[in-house]
Amino acid sequence: MIIYRAFKIQVFTNTYHHATSLNETEFVVIDLISGILSNLSAAKSIGDGLVDLRDANVVASVKADLTERILNAQAHLSQVLASIIEKDARIAELESRCRELEKEKLDRSRYELRELAPGRGVFAYALKPDNELVEHRSEVPHLVCQPCLDIRAFHHAASFA
Repeated sequence: MIIYRAFKIQVFTNTYHHATSLNETEFVVIDLISGILSNLSAAKSIGDGLVDLRDANVVASVKADLTERILNAQAHLSQVLASIIEKDARIAELESRCRELEKEKLDRSRYELRELAPGRGVFAYALKPDNELVEHRSEVPHLVCQPCLDIRAFHHAASFA
C-alpha cells in the first residue's frame, strides 16, 4: 500500500512539473482541443435547435390535426343540434295534435249513437243526458249526424224536442 501511494505522489509531481514546462506545441494542441470542444458545443446547440424545430413542427402538425378534428366535431354537433330542433318542433306539433284528439274524444264521449228510425238504418248521435256527462254542462238535447260530428260542425245539429 505504501508503494502505491509513493507511486501516485510521484506521478502527480511529474504531471505538475510537466504542466509548468509546456512548450509551444502543447499550447497549439490545447488550442486545437479547445476549438474542437467549442465546435462540438456549437454542434450540440445546433442539434438541440433542430430537435426543438422538429418538435415545433410535430406540435404544429398535431395542432393542425386537432383543429381539423374540432371543426369536424363542431360540424357534426351543428347537424345534431339541427336534428334536435327539428325533432322538438315535431314533438310540439304532435303534442298539439294529441291535445286536439283528446278534446275531440271528450266531445265525442258526450254523444251516443241512436237509431232514429228503427228498422230503416237511420242513425244519429244524440247528446247524453246531463247525469251521464263528465262535465255536467246544461245543453239543449240535440242530434248530430256523423259527418257533422267528424268536422265538429255542431251548429247544423237538429234540435231534439
